[in-house]
Amino acid sequence: MSRFSYVARDIDGALYKGTIEAADKREVRLSLRQKGFYPTSIRSVREWKHLTLFSTITTDEVAIFAEQLSVMVDAGLTLVKCLTTLADQTKNEKFKQIINAVRQDVENGVSFADALNNYPKVFSNLFVSLVRTGEIGGVLSKSLQQIAEYLEGQRLIQKRVKAALIYPKIVLGMCVLVSIFLVTFIVPKFMFLYEGLGAKLPLPTRIVVGISKFVPKYWWILLGGGAGIYFGYMKFKSSAFGKKILDYASLYAPVFGNLGKKSVVSRFIKVLSALTISGVPIMQALDVAKEVANNTIMDRVIVGIRDNVNAGGGLREPIAACSLFPPMVVQMVGLGEEVGSLGESLEKSSKFLDREVEDQVKSLMTKIEPMTTVLIAAVVGLILLAIYLPMFDIVKIAQQ
Repeated sequence: MSRFSYVARDIDGALYKGTIEAADKREVRLSLRQKGFYPTSIRSVREWKHLTLFSTITTDEVAIFAEQLSVMVDAGLTLVKCLTTLADQTKNEKFKQIINAVRQDVENGVSFADALNNYPKVFSNLFVSLVRTGEIGGVLSKSLQQIAEYLEGQRLIQKRVKAALIYPKIVLGMCVLVSIFLVTFIVPKFMFLYEGLGAKLPLPTRIVVGISKFVPKYWWILLGGGAGIYFGYMKFKSSAFGKKILDYASLYAPVFGNLGKKSVVSRFIKVLSALTISGVPIMQALDVAKEVANNTIMDRVIVGIRDNVNAGGGLREPIAACSLFPPMVVQMVGLGEEVGSLGESLEKSSKFLDREVEDQVKSLMTKIEPMTTVLIAAVVGLILLAIYLPMFDIVKIAQQ
C-alpha cells in the first residue's frame, strides 16, 4: 500500500485536502467518489518518513508533544484542533510535517493510534499502545501524561549515564593526545641525542622509537585502520550474533554490568507498569515491554514470563528465577498479584529501580575516576620511562 495526497471537492464545490492509503491512484479515485468527493488532484506522497539517516526528532520533542497534547485534550479541545495548534508551534520542520500528516489522517477518520503507528521511528510501540488504550477507555489525556512521564524518566536516566561517562572520555582523549605529542615531538629529539652519544637503547625505548617513526610516516594507515575498526564494529553490532554478544556484555561486563542490568530491568518494569495501569492486557503489555527493553538476554526472560502467564501462571515465578531482578522487585510483584494491584506494585518497583540506577551511576563515578587517572598515568609514565632509560646507561658510561 502507498500513501497519496489528494485535493477534492464535494457536490457543493467545497474544497477538501488530505492523505489516503491505496494500491494506486485509481483506487484512490474510486474511494473518494464512494465518499461523495470529486478529486481534482492526486499525487504520491514521498515515503521519507521511514528513513532514519537524517532523522532529527529528539525524545525531548516527543515528550513535550505528549505533555502539551495531554493538557489540551484534558481542557476539552478536539484532537484535530490540538494537533493543528501543536503543529503551528513546532519549530522542527520534519516533526511539523509528521504532526500535520497525523492530523490529516485523523480528519479522514483514522484513529489517532493508527495515525501515529505510521511513524514508528518517531512514536514507539509503547506510545501507540498507550494512546490506543486511552482512546478505547476514554482516558486519552491520562495516557498521554503517562507517556510524557515515561519519556522524561528515560531522558533523566540517559542524562545521568552520559554524565558519568564524560570524565573518562575526556581523560582518555587527553591520554591519546599526550601520547601522540610525546611520541611525535619529544621522542625524536631524545633519540637524536642518544644516537650522537652512541648509547645502547633498551627494548622499551626501541619500541617507543619504532612507534615514533611509524606514526608520522604512516599516519594514514592508522586512520584507515581506525575507520575500518569503527565500520566493522557497526556491522558487527547490527548483526544478530553481534547484538547478542554486546547485549550480554552490557549486562555482565566488569564495572559497567550492574548498571546495565538495573537499566534494562528498570525499562521493562516501567513500561509494564504504565501499560498495566492503563488497562492493556498483560500479554500485549509483555510484547510491548519486550520491544522497549531491546536486549536479547532480556528478550528470553520476557518470553519465559509470557509462556508462564499464557499457561495460567503469574509473573512472580519466572521473575524470581531470573538473577536480573532484585529481590525487592520480586516481592512487590508477588504482593501485587496476590492483592490484585499489580499495576501499582509495578509502579512502586519502577521508582525503586530508578533510585537504584541513580545510586549505581554515582558508584560508577567513584570507580571510573581513579581507574582513568591510573590509566593515563601508566601510559604516559611508560613512555617517559622508555625515553629516560638510556640516560642511566649514559651516566654509568660517564662515571667510568
